[in-house]
Amino acid sequence: MPKRTAEYMEQQRAEIAQAALATMLEKGFYNTSLRDVSRAAGISLGALCVHFANKDELILEVCRFPGFQMYPEGEVSKWVDYEAPVRYLKVVHDSKIWRQRIRLSLEFAAEIALGNEVTRGASLLLQTRVEWHRRSLKRLYDGGEIELPLGLVRSARACHRLITGTWYMIAADYDLDIDGEIAMLLATLREIVGREVRSEARTKDIRPSSVFPKRRISRRSGAPDLPKVQER
Repeated sequence: MPKRTAEYMEQQRAEIAQAALATMLEKGFYNTSLRDVSRAAGISLGALCVHFANKDELILEVCRFPGFQMYPEGEVSKWVDYEAPVRYLKVVHDSKIWRQRIRLSLEFAAEIALGNEVTRGASLLLQTRVEWHRRSLKRLYDGGEIELPLGLVRSARACHRLITGTWYMIAADYDLDIDGEIAMLLATLREIVGREVRSEARTKDIRPSSVFPKRRISRRSGAPDLPKVQER
């Protein structure tokens, strides 16, 4: 039997989360038991319970698992990279596996809405995702790519809700004009953050970090430098 070092336990925890995600995607959240997950992970139910006392704790770990995330790791410093999750909506719309992930996310949300013990952990997870927007928008602001007329915190919350809501919406409508929805979502995001769009970028297939040069975008006021961002 392998020695239970901290590294070993962390690796086992990650393997359990991966097995849980695969099982829940196949069977759905409500049809998946802890025993199903332990079998998929190749461990005993007792070993699984060392890491997760109940199914609620397992939900939070699956939500943190990279395979379940729709945002890139670490904040971004280029607007085109910030837009990447939005442009990926087209892949999601045409992908069965991503529709399954969205369905699973909705099942998680329904469970959290019951107000059980997992709610506090879910709230912290939500704050983490909003924080990704806050850090990314702050870097984009400091780089002169956006103006943040609504302030940093308001913009981060608005962008998070707008993108997340659209992800759920496309899972429910197979006949959705996905190209039109993406274009409308991008335009709305740019308006929220005060993004000045270069004309050539509107008509080209934009690839991450390949279109916008490293230069400051002039402000409407004509000021050469950006003032310190206000978090309101």
